[in-house]
Amino acid sequence: MSNYELLTCTDNVKWHKYLSMLPIEQQDIYFTPEYYKLYEENGDGKAYCFVFKQDQELALYPFLLNKINDLGYDLEKGYFDIQGAYGFNGICSSTNSDSFCNAYSNEWILFCKQNAVVCEFMRINPFMDLFPSINALYSMKRANTTYATNLLSESIMYDEYEHSTRKNINKAVKNDLFVKKYEDAEDKLAMLGLFMQIYRTTMERNLAEEFYYFSDEYFSSLLGDPKINSKLYVCFKEDIPVSTEIVLYRGSNAYSFLGGTLSEYFSLRPNDLLKHNIIQDMQHKGMHRYILGGGLREGDGISRYKKTFAKNSEKPFFIGTKVHLPDVYAEIQQQWQGKFPAAASKYKGKLQGYRHLS
Repeated sequence: MSNYELLTCTDNVKWHKYLSMLPIEQQDIYFTPEYYKLYEENGDGKAYCFVFKQDQELALYPFLLNKINDLGYDLEKGYFDIQGAYGFNGICSSTNSDSFCNAYSNEWILFCKQNAVVCEFMRINPFMDLFPSINALYSMKRANTTYATNLLSESIMYDEYEHSTRKNINKAVKNDLFVKKYEDAEDKLAMLGLFMQIYRTTMERNLAEEFYYFSDEYFSSLLGDPKINSKLYVCFKEDIPVSTEIVLYRGSNAYSFLGGTLSEYFSLRPNDLLKHNIIQDMQHKGMHRYILGGGLREGDGISRYKKTFAKNSEKPFFIGTKVHLPDVYAEIQQQWQGKFPAAASKYKGKLQGYRHLS
């Protein structure tokens, strides 16, 4: 008899029940059924939550499942791969005991082989004390550095901010910039058009990958679902919106999710004021940290900017990978290189690079 349950987004009541049984720091927005439903509806895979139980302890692992055959590869039967939704993901649990971790690992490996899962990929939250078996079960690779403002600090302005950030905040105030926050679904959706304009302009300026051009329907679902804790913040110069950000929060973590700034207003420092207002608001809500993420590359300008809000709160960010069926994976790689040589050359370093066909 197996010790696991496999939940879908329609099992949201049970999913939330199990999530609420974990330590508060692991009851994260990125582990909720509503968050995973966003990506299921966005066409990123079928959302599941693997729940492992033993005695009074449990572990949760939400993931997206996709069929590899749908990409056009000629395989002997149906095969699948797994990845987490956008943002941080991984396995959370109620205990760190070795015996529980080993039991989970054995059950999960068996599940993947029985269900023809070829490989899996996860982005592990460095600010959460997640399941320790990750280090044993997966190949770990450092991808970047992630920054987070410590909201438990008694003096965030001086403990966490660089001197330049404090100057920039004062400059924004002197330039008569101000920030508004939108919490109700109706108010957030009313501002969606303005958010989209600034966000997409920012993505175009940064030459962002196509993945980041989320649809209007995606953002409507994100901001309109009352079960997803989100706020929309906008910084104005007079009546002109010049910088904006969506923040997600739950448990003890708040996240700088998606946003942007109009480049012609950079000199007025709107984003510094925007983030300062967000940090104050999240501190009042009782969050422990405001996670800004990292840059596109280690030490780039985005990383350096985020560090100015978290000079003492940075951690390495790791990705975890696992190939469950090496022979099948090798066959997929061979077909990928033969059918799509340009894509195979460009994305050869990615575990699931075979999903790129051009």
